Amino acid sequence: MDEGTSTNYILNVLLLTDISVWGNIQMKMLMDTLGKFADGYDGSNLILSYNPMMTIALTAEILATMGKQRRRFQEPCSSLVESLLQLGRYYSDKIDDQEYYESLI
Repeated sequence: MDEGTSTNYILNVLLLTDISVWGNIQMKMLMDTLGKFADGYDGSNLILSYNPMMTIALTAEILATMGKQRRRFQEPCSSLVESLLQLGRYYSDKIDDQEYYESLI
């Protein structure tokens, strides 16, 4: 995911994975990796994704699941989800072509 290739595929696989059996270290590493998407539109690997809106949605879903499964990660995951949703709003405001926007959704 650091290279921006197959990001949505990897995120879909992670959604099907039972993250609750992971250790705290692995969950923290995943949270840090997913948090890089929320670093802002310009400096984020998010723009390397073929569908950034889907990447934001999948990432937010994974973080929400992590927050529900581990109380320790509830607040950081919630904060990251909010940052991602703000970034999604920013990204959707930048799309001028309504047909292109609908195809992304």
